[in-house]
Amino acid sequence: GRTYVLTGPAAITYADVAAELSAATGAPVAFVNLADGDAVQALVARGLPHGIAEQVVAVFAMLRRGAAERVTDAVETLTGRPPRDFAAFARDHADHFAPVSLGAPR
Repeated sequence: GRTYVLTGPAAITYADVAAELSAATGAPVAFVNLADGDAVQALVARGLPHGIAEQVVAVFAMLRRGAAERVTDAVETLTGRPPRDFAAFARDHADHFAPVSLGAPR
């Protein structure tokens, strides 16, 4: 009957995520901060419907404004173990983040 917000041990930025993925995979990963309109157009060019692309970009805009900065103790409360950081997660799952060719835009 309760709702828990599950988080890692620290709030991280998209640039932090890119750096940790680079370290875990051995391949360069960069965060590119696009203007919202450019991001919508890029998603549409890849085949996403315009309305869905706008919704995805709106979610990321909320995240950039700090919607996910809160860190909780819920993982430890529920499991008895502290949450692992993103670097450990990236290392443990590096094969899932290995570079792939996305091909040309549609």
